[in-house]
Amino acid sequence: PTAFLCLFVQVGKEFKKMYDEINPTYNTIDEVPSYWRDDIRELVEKGIISGVGGGKLGLTHSDCKAAVLAKRIAEKLK
Repeated sequence: PTAFLCLFVQVGKEFKKMYDEINPTYNTIDEVPSYWRDDIRELVEKGIISGVGGGKLGLTHSDCKAAVLAKRIAEKLK
């Protein structure tokens, strides 16, 4: 059982590492990809996105994608 548990933990760590590489977390505006940066900055400035505290955004790549998509759709529907 101990060997299985160690293997299970190792696989979990490897999965998290791979997932974090394809869906990184951005903690500052400057870390957000340039193609979304202005949209995310505007959402932060308007208080729509407030982050996780301590001055950190804590937004994943997929969070940014969803927020920007929603913002741009809302702008088109005005």
